Amino acid sequence: MEKVQKIQRRILMIQVLLVGCICLLAGKAFDIQILKAQDLTQKAEQGYSRYLTIKGDRGQILDRHLNKLGTSIDAPTITADPSQINDSARTAAELSKILKINKKLIKEKLSRKGRFVVVAQKVSPNQARQIRKLGYQGIYFENDSKRFYPNRNLAAQVIGFTGKDDIGLEGLEFKYNAILMGDTAKTKIKKDGAGRVLDIHKNQRDELKGNSIVLTIDKKIQFLSERTLEQTVKEYRAKSGMALVMKPSTGELLAVAHYPGFNPNNYGAFNREV
Repeated sequence: MEKVQKIQRRILMIQVLLVGCICLLAGKAFDIQILKAQDLTQKAEQGYSRYLTIKGDRGQILDRHLNKLGTSIDAPTITADPSQINDSARTAAELSKILKINKKLIKEKLSRKGRFVVVAQKVSPNQARQIRKLGYQGIYFENDSKRFYPNRNLAAQVIGFTGKDDIGLEGLEFKYNAILMGDTAKTKIKKDGAGRVLDIHKNQRDELKGNSIVLTIDKKIQFLSERTLEQTVKEYRAKSGMALVMKPSTGELLAVAHYPGFNPNNYGAFNREV
C-alpha cells in the first residue's frame, strides 16, 4: 500500500512539473505572438525590406510613322549588400574588369558596414548579363534606364539629348522635357532571407512613364536629306550646311538636316558652335 502511494506521489509530481512547463511555454508563446508581435514585425521589416524611389521611363520621340528616334532602354543599377560578400577583393576584381571602374574603389564600397551600397549606375545590358553570370552572393540589380538614340546621328540637332540624370539638355529633349519626363514615387521593396528582391514593381514603373511626342519629320526623308546635304557640303568645301524639306500644303517639316552632325549617344562630343 505504501509503495502504491509513493508511485502515485511521483506521478502527481511529474504531472505538476509538466503542467508548469506547459504554462511557461504557453506564456512565452503568448508574449512572442501577442505582446511582442508588433516589435518583431517591425524588426523583420527593417531587416528584409527598404524603401526605394522608382522612376518611370522617359517618353519616346517618334517620327510621323511612329518610328523611334529617341527612346529609353534598360540600364540596371548595380548594388551590393556588403554583409553578404564573402570575398570583397575577388568580387571587386571581377566587377572592375566588366564595369571598367577602379578595383580599389569597388573594394572600398564592398568593405563598408551596412546592408546597401551602389556599385555602378546605368550599366549596359551586356555588362549586366556578364555580372549575372558571375552569380556572386550579395550583388543585386535595380531597374533603371538610360536614353538611347537608335538612329545615331539622324536628326540629332533637332532631337537633342539628355544628361545622365535623364533631364533634357538640348533640342526637343530640352524643350519638351516636362512632357517627356517620367514621374517618381517611393515604394517598399521586400527581400527574402538571402536578400533577394521579391517584388520589382514593374507595373508601377510603367504607370510612371512619361508622355511620348510625335514629330512631323519622316525618317526616310530625313535620312536622304542628310546624305544629300553632306555630299553638297563636301563638294563645295563648305564648313557646315542646313536643309529643310517642307510639305507645301500644310507647312509641315518633313526633314530638318544639319551638317556636320553628332551622335547623341555620345553627347560629350557635341559642339554647340556647329
